[in-house]
Amino acid sequence: MTIKNSTPLVFLAILGLVAIALCFSCGDQLLDVIDPGEPPPTGGDPPPTGGDPPPTGGVIVFMQDDFFLPREVTVMPGDTVTWQNDGQKPHTSTSDTGIWDSGTVGTGSSWSWTVPSDTPLDTDFPYFCIFHGDVGGQGMAGMIRVSANPPPPNSGNTVTVTTPGSTFSPDRAEIQPGDTIVWEFSGSTHNVTFTNGAPPDGNIPDSAPGTQASRTFPAEGDFDYECTLHAGQQGRIRVRAP
Repeated sequence: MTIKNSTPLVFLAILGLVAIALCFSCGDQLLDVIDPGEPPPTGGDPPPTGGDPPPTGGVIVFMQDDFFLPREVTVMPGDTVTWQNDGQKPHTSTSDTGIWDSGTVGTGSSWSWTVPSDTPLDTDFPYFCIFHGDVGGQGMAGMIRVSANPPPPNSGNTVTVTTPGSTFSPDRAEIQPGDTIVWEFSGSTHNVTFTNGAPPDGNIPDSAPGTQASRTFPAEGDFDYECTLHAGQQGRIRVRAP
């Protein structure tokens, strides 16, 4: 009886077993792709949002060169006072008693301080600019008064000034804090250039005939102005509380 060489058959059998094993392995991986398992958990506590809400009350004090506008404000405990530098020089808001110090506030920048909520009523907080004032209300200085009854809102009246014959008419106007002056330009180009302190929006640039511009005056003071294009064209605005 002749026994034939069985090596090729054994080799083929081994290859078959390896192929079957690979198929099962690939099948498991394919199932993993098709069935990703349970979805990730949802719900749970939401992430925290926010913190203390922003203050709802407050006032703006404009830093001019070299005075605060308005010089005195009345607020309630918890209100925020924001100083905004609308001048061309650096300024500070520095408490007379060291309660706060803004550091240098550059042109176009602002800084805020919130009156502590437990501040007793009828408390005064004097302050000054360390560059242009001093304690005790000297030079560029201001006052924050704490009261349960802040002053009523601005009156909001409007006064119109015209420019006939290269003059301002009227050239003198007396208004209340919060009132607005409207300049109506005619005849030629004019501007309004303040010479001793300006309202928050500053000077009015050269304006063509037929146009108008306005400025609101939030605090007491005397505001002299001129048109730099016409010699002698001058005016004054006097702002006084009723």
